[in-house]
Amino acid sequence: MGRNSIGALAGLWVLMIVAGMVVLTRHVSIAGADVATLARWPARSTIAREPGRSTLLCFVHPRCPCTRATIRELERVVSRAPGAAVRVVFRDDPDGDVTSAPTWSMAARMAGARRVLDRGGLEARRFGATTSGLVLLFDPDGALRFRGGVTSGRGHEGDSVGAEALEAALRGRPGAPAWARVFGCGLVER
Repeated sequence: MGRNSIGALAGLWVLMIVAGMVVLTRHVSIAGADVATLARWPARSTIAREPGRSTLLCFVHPRCPCTRATIRELERVVSRAPGAAVRVVFRDDPDGDVTSAPTWSMAARMAGARRVLDRGGLEARRFGATTSGLVLLFDPDGALRFRGGVTSGRGHEGDSVGAEALEAALRGRPGAPAWARVFGCGLVER
């Protein structure tokens, strides 16, 4: 093999590495679609609310690797601003038993959280949830106070606009942002 061939192969190798990094970076930073205009708790929802308490819902796909970071971040936020009734809503899993997913047991360890199995995605549709990791916070009267994600990217833990906004909403701070981008897998296509 000549010097030109080795140089061309090395150049191609570097180009492939750069292209791979671009693809990975783009994937991490693309938020899920959020088209819902929900403002109040849906009347047809079967998810139990507790009178006099805010209700926090987190919609998750049991096999989405991004959701592990969401559950860990949600656990941190809720521990700093407790008081809401927390419900982690799992879509049913066409690939197996939801209860065998790592995220199922992670949600069980979150203080005060209850897991809800959303068979057929009915609750996700009622609440307009299309992306795993969507967090909704409703006040005791059923008005939406926060909608969004609590991570800064797919599978990324740490400080984020969404986690800060959710904590502010849980603490009842006026003027807090009520929306943040959601990073996760689709609830329907995975």
